[in-house]
Amino acid sequence: MPNVPSIMPHDSFLALDRYFNASNRRAIPWNNPDRLILVRPVLDYIRERSHFLVVPSKNLSLDEGMMPYKGRLSIKVYNTKKPKKYGVKLFFITESNTEYVVDFSVYSGVFSTLRDTVFGLVDRFRNQGYHMFMDNYYNSWYPSVGAWGPECPQEVR
Repeated sequence: MPNVPSIMPHDSFLALDRYFNASNRRAIPWNNPDRLILVRPVLDYIRERSHFLVVPSKNLSLDEGMMPYKGRLSIKVYNTKKPKKYGVKLFFITESNTEYVVDFSVYSGVFSTLRDTVFGLVDRFRNQGYHMFMDNYYNSWYPSVGAWGPECPQEVR
């Protein structure tokens, strides 16, 4: 497959990139609080497809990650303890055998707390026989992890 510079000039590519939209801006209400509304259809499609591609094994892992970004973005997060300090915060549920991302969520910070974001991911797997492994960070602010009980092995250090 040929690369982009051999097909079109750089300025044409930037013009296409500038006007590319994943949703209809005119259909969005002006007072919508969702900061990800322009890319929500793409994110929902990716999440929906990832639910059907792999049936996860019994052991799942909940973790967070940072996608580095230094530009202007309303959902950008600053974390002093990460190597890349600025970026978009993501939460992942991965399957332990294949390390496949079963579900994910982008933390936007408006009208949703960190706890709501995490439990929005975890609720889909509750009471279905999965074991959820997670960092001590999640156990520190909610010890019972939403009544997972024996399905959530945890080590208290």
